[in-house]
Amino acid sequence: MEYKYSIFNNLLNVGDRSLVLYNSYTHHSIIISKAAFPHDVNSLNEAAFEIFKRNGFIVPTNEDETLKVKSVLSKTMAADGAFNLIVNPTLECNCRCWYCYETHAKQMIMSDATLSRLKKFIIEILAEKNELILSFFGGEPFLQFDRIVKPLMEWTKEIVSKSGKAVKYVFTTNSLLIDDRIMSFLEQYDNQSYQITLDGGKECHNRTRVCKNRDSFEAVINAVSQLATHGSKILLRLNLTNDNIKTAFEIPEYFKDLAENVKSNITVACEQVWQDIEKGSIFDDFIELRKEFLKVGIQSALKDRDSIHNTCYADKLNSVVVNYDGVMYKCTAIDFVRHNGIGSIMDDCALKAIRSNFETYSRNKLNKSICQTCRVWPLCAGGCYKNISSDNGMLCRFPSEAAKDELVMNNLEEFLFLNQYVKDKDVCVKKSI
Repeated sequence: MEYKYSIFNNLLNVGDRSLVLYNSYTHHSIIISKAAFPHDVNSLNEAAFEIFKRNGFIVPTNEDETLKVKSVLSKTMAADGAFNLIVNPTLECNCRCWYCYETHAKQMIMSDATLSRLKKFIIEILAEKNELILSFFGGEPFLQFDRIVKPLMEWTKEIVSKSGKAVKYVFTTNSLLIDDRIMSFLEQYDNQSYQITLDGGKECHNRTRVCKNRDSFEAVINAVSQLATHGSKILLRLNLTNDNIKTAFEIPEYFKDLAENVKSNITVACEQVWQDIEKGSIFDDFIELRKEFLKVGIQSALKDRDSIHNTCYADKLNSVVVNYDGVMYKCTAIDFVRHNGIGSIMDDCALKAIRSNFETYSRNKLNKSICQTCRVWPLCAGGCYKNISSDNGMLCRFPSEAAKDELVMNNLEEFLFLNQYVKDKDVCVKKSI
């Protein structure tokens, strides 16, 4: 059988004499000297041939590697399972964060009529699915706790208990409205998870999340600690910039005295604010910051190795966002205006509209021509729903070779972080690979 080099091979310089060979489909990598790198497959000796074959650096000449990626990606996107229903009870918010992309105006609140139709939509979903993930987004969802969140949680709990189905509750919130009354209610429910944000260290956060007569940073820390103590899973998302990244290194200290079982319910995710990306990457700082969290016993959210095995929620068939007015969207990171919608739950064919939109979108994503032989296609999968649905959606997300190299290098650094550092008695120690 004849062999060829994989189209998903990436060669990166690591010094004057060495290269890293990394395959973005198999995620295997080796370091090899520049002088010894075999540019011709036929020049590989027997031992090297077996290593290259085993790691996917070489593949049979007749193998369609593009088809392999399409097959994995299509299965991931269309995978059956829980239905992820994201609900915006309101687009109003009690904060005005400078980087927020949403429009906040008064009266952007779900009506009783829309809530009633939403319940019917949930019944339609549960007629086909055994599990519902009910996610509350916004705006700030707890602004409508009494009118929308509380009654919807009570109703779904009753519905699934009668039908033998399952429901999980997810909240994306700034947590500033979770008082003792709300906390007492939430404690009655299992299967809860939260995404709660901090904007750097205490001083930076309080400048961004301004609260009258209240320290918003301390309020978030207390909410995270209390929810985690009651068994809820917390994703603590740090919204970071070149300006606030250094202040974020003080955050781990606020969690160091929590019980170990409480810490196990908290994971941290470092995200660069999108408006700040043009100022330069802070990925290396993220690695160091995550090490500091490991020292106090807080684990990091795992970064996806690629976007074909782990697509964005918006890429998936069984996921939809229902806005306060009943209009459906696929992505939360867009303007909630009607022309971006894919239909409405107020219509009788909402599930059909979701399927129809998915068929069109998946066709575009899988057949994006510029991606078909790109060496990093398995890593980015051509972009997410927001990218591909934009005016420039059919263009390359990483148009330069340097941009592709940076994407690969970040993946390699993530791999090294996960394999070199483990938690051991509050000390971040190196582990042999």
